[in-house]
Formats: sequence, C-alpha cells, structure tokens
Amino acid sequence: MLFVAAIIAVFYLSSGTNDFLAKILRDGGYLLNLINKDNSVERYISPDLVELRELGAAGQYIRDIAYGPLKDMTEGARYAGAPLKIVSAYRSYERQEQVFGYWSARDPYANMYSAEAGHSEHQLGTTIDFGMGDRQKDLRWEFGETAQGKWLAQNSWQYGFAMSYPKDEEGKTGYVYEPWHFRYIGKEAAKEWHAGGLTLTEYLATKPQYYRLIREFDDYKVYSVDPDGTRQWITTAEKFLEMGYDWDDVTIVDWTELNRYVEGSRF
Repeated sequence: MLFVAAIIAVFYLSSGTNDFLAKILRDGGYLLNLINKDNSVERYISPDLVELRELGAAGQYIRDIAYGPLKDMTEGARYAGAPLKIVSAYRSYERQEQVFGYWSARDPYANMYSAEAGHSEHQLGTTIDFGMGDRQKDLRWEFGETAQGKWLAQNSWQYGFAMSYPKDEEGKTGYVYEPWHFRYIGKEAAKEWHAGGLTLTEYLATKPQYYRLIREFDDYKVYSVDPDGTRQWITTAEKFLEMGYDWDDVTIVDWTELNRYVEGSRF
C-alpha cells in the first residue's frame, strides 16, 4: 500500500497540478489568506462583489470591503499627478482556468507569472492589476518606473493595499516581479506588513491559515479550526459525522503547522 501511495504521489507531483496535494484555505473571504502555489481556495466565489464602473472599469469587480479604500487610493493617486487605470480585478475560477490555460499552452514557464485556477489572488476579489493606459508599460516591469508605479509602491499600504510580488523575491513569492499587482489586506494589516519589511508572502505566513479540518500525519485526531485560529479536537467519529463533515475534507499538516493553532476544548 505504501508503494502504491508513493507512485500516486509521484504521478500527481509530476502532473503539473497542485490541487491533489494543495492545502485548502478555510474561508476565501479571510483577508489574510496565504493563497499561492501550495494553498487553494478551490471554487470560492465572493458573495459581495461590486462593479467598478464608477472608477472607470465597467465589467470589473472587487469585494465591497475593498471598494472604499480602492476609491480613496485612486483619488489620492490622481491628486498626486499619477492617475491610475484598473486593468484587471476579480477573476472567477473558470476565468482563471482560461487565463492559465492560454499562457501555459504557449510558455513552459507560465507558472512563474500566471496562477492555476483556485490559486490566484484575483479569485479573492481583493486584488487589482493597475496600469496607466500605456500599452508599452501596462502589465510590464517598466510600470514600476512610472509615476503611477512609484506612487503605488510608496503609498498603497496607507490605503490597506500591498504589492504581492516585489522585485527579486521570486524565491519567496513563487512569482516574478509584478509592480502592477496589489492586494487589499486591510489598513491595520497593511501598516503592520509595511513596518515589518517582509514580502507579503512572508507576512501572511505568520498568520493562521484557516483550514476547515486538519490532522497531523500519522495521528488519528481530527481538529476543526475556528476563525480565531483555535483548533478543536473532534473527539469521536460519531460527532464528526453529526457535524456534517466529510473525511475527504481533512487536510494533513505537519507538526509545525498543527501547532500554529492553539488547542481549545469546545467539544
């Protein structure tokens, strides 16, 4: 059985998809989700998307919680002489499938700048790709040297936004430099992130990541994880099933990950 399991694991690891071994994030609406090549929000759809028509981006959407800060930031940039264009915002799971499929069919290194469906920050509904209306600079590294790019890098955190993929940090973020890609994490978190000098990936890794159900490898104990990061041992299989859970939803974590969550005793 162990041999068969090893063969299955090797197959999936070499198949180019992360979903078999991905850690599933508990709640796509959590602002501090560490969504990356290892973590997935599956087919999460935000329930509170609002259109950005009044911000000059008809047909583009963002979560309501980020709309006000985004509006304030675009106004701040305009007053500073660096007017911003919204190039891309929310993308559904299905739309990201199309985007990743397009690029991966043309470039074997596409996963350095395009995310698989379920693994894209755009699916959270809190991420914006900015531009300036110049096709020679929008969505290119040159954007970072424009007035708009420099203004965003220096000021976005004050509005609750963070650059996800900074320059020369591919080893930490998994993606190449994207000076146009900013994600809303809330003003308090952005202030803390900015002061700490970490990449956004490193900062989010210090926060509990909300899996629905977890257990440690080689341990039978299954825990549910509360939104505050507390893990609750579900003491019997009967109780597990009474709560409507499915054994397939349990995420296996290592000892370090398990102990990021304080153990409670609610059950």
